[in-house]
Amino acid sequence: MASKTLLLHLPNELFPFIFQYLRSIDILKAFSDFQSHRLEALIQPFITRLDISQESNQWIQIYLPDVFTKHEIIALRLQMKHLPFIKEHLLSTNIQSIQVINWDFDFDFSQEVVDHLSRNLKKLSFAFAEIGENGDLARQLFRSDSQLEHLTIKDCVLAFYDDQIEICTRITHLSIELEGMHPVFIFIQHLPNLQKLKVNRIHPFLYFYSSLFYFVDR
Repeated sequence: MASKTLLLHLPNELFPFIFQYLRSIDILKAFSDFQSHRLEALIQPFITRLDISQESNQWIQIYLPDVFTKHEIIALRLQMKHLPFIKEHLLSTNIQSIQVINWDFDFDFSQEVVDHLSRNLKKLSFAFAEIGENGDLARQLFRSDSQLEHLTIKDCVLAFYDDQIEICTRITHLSIELEGMHPVFIFIQHLPNLQKLKVNRIHPFLYFYSSLFYFVDR
């Protein structure tokens, strides 16, 4: 009678070939419950960058804290609605990079979480649910105590003036959308160590109305 080959009978060299066809979250769900230090070591390189953007709030609340405890996660991709569930874990983990999608202007979201992200991450990316303009986010992100080195903001025009952001010495890479060219000169003045600035899109109509309001306010 032929013997059965079990998963853990496979040599270590075969596991990377299996894992390359799976998403990091699928690997985590399929193998993290195995009581095997060998298997935990094998999956670790493939789950350090974890995309949980399609997971439910319930999954985030129940399983993610245990994931942070068992595994070393250095990068996360998630939806804005997930952030309140993980903010308490950010300081106690090795997370260095977060990509936030579906950022919602109307979401009741605490400034404390944004401050938390900018003070404890090296890389941060925002992708907004719809194109719009925001002033508060610029004041929260561009602070002198920010630890961010790479910052990407998509589908959002940050509305701010010279005196509304602080000097940020750590930011070296910035990808952003602008309302005209004047903010470029503001960034040059306030980001002394900036190495790469990518302007994805300029919104002339927002620039026109913002300039009009600026003139009236002054």
